[in-house]
Amino acid sequence: MIPIRRSKIEKPQRCGGALLGLDRYRRSVRAVVLLVPFCFFFFTSALAQSWGQGPPPRKVPIPAGEKPRDLEEVRIDQRLDEPLPLDAVFRDENGDEVKLGAYFGSKPVALALVYYSCPMLCNQVLNGMTSGLDVLKAFSIGKEFEVVTVSFDPRETPELARQKKETYIK
Repeated sequence: MIPIRRSKIEKPQRCGGALLGLDRYRRSVRAVVLLVPFCFFFFTSALAQSWGQGPPPRKVPIPAGEKPRDLEEVRIDQRLDEPLPLDAVFRDENGDEVKLGAYFGSKPVALALVYYSCPMLCNQVLNGMTSGLDVLKAFSIGKEFEVVTVSFDPRETPELARQKKETYIK
């Protein structure tokens, strides 16, 4: 038989008020346990505040009268007092090609040009139009007038158009 050697666990010794051994270990573990949640909450709150602020400002301001590089290809062509291009072809919420003129002719048309996936302003336009049309009790959409909503983002799909339409038609 092999003898088993047992080690003694000694009581921690105090030396001039300083903790030695096990107590020092326990204190450092407690400090880490308390420090980790503090760091977690501190850094996550700092990170959360910076998420909503967007990208950092440009280092060199853009001189007045010059376009930012991102907007070089963007332009606005005002065509006041010109008719709409009724022969322009779009896709409806079912994915079918349809000419804009198919919605015009016998009834007045309210036309809204929006992004369907717009996070702010376009939804406000559609919400405002909906609440404004709700006030018109004597008129019904489809009977006395039509409402046509067109997305000017070519990346948006007919499925997204259908979802947006279902949101506003009740």
